[in-house]
Amino acid sequence: MSLPARRSAWQGYARASVAASTCRLDNPPMFRLCTAANLPEAYLLLHRLAQSGIEARVLNEHAQGGLGEIPFTHAYPEIWIMEPADEERARRIVLEFEQTPSTPDTARCAACGEMNPQAFEICWRCGNILR
Repeated sequence: MSLPARRSAWQGYARASVAASTCRLDNPPMFRLCTAANLPEAYLLLHRLAQSGIEARVLNEHAQGGLGEIPFTHAYPEIWIMEPADEERARRIVLEFEQTPSTPDTARCAACGEMNPQAFEICWRCGNILR
């Protein structure tokens, strides 16, 4: 490639990168709401926010693949909200989510007293109906 052709290509590249960076400036800023312990927790929270009409995003979805290369604290999924006006309401939703009591993981069989996983319909030990 001749020098004028290289210079023209470089100028085209420079114009494109300037245009791309100026397009990114038009995007609204996002605000980090919280960090989740894992992806399922992040998406449960994201859906609660969406049900309340709060637009949010999960970032660092695939960052756990970089563990060892990046600090583990940078690999946690993060929930970011799009509108600063939603922050107070979103923080209340996060607080409710964190304070929700967990359901018991087991159910006791009335016939034999054996503990069974909550999803079981019959006792694994005696075959009695649990519900």
